[in-house]
Amino acid sequence: MSRSPPTKKMKNWAGRAVLILLCLRKIAHLLRLLRSRSISTRYTVYSVQYFEVAA
Repeated sequence: MSRSPPTKKMKNWAGRAVLILLCLRKIAHLLRLLRSRSISTRYTVYSVQYFEVAA
């Protein structure tokens, strides 16, 4: 019976939540940029690749 301490689980969950929030923030920023001005497809592809690497 291996029971991991709750503090460790909470830390893992908090870390994951922070990462997700940061990614969402970046995506929202990108969407705002896309809406405000037209960006070249190359930049969009680069951003997608960057997000895939970061995830």
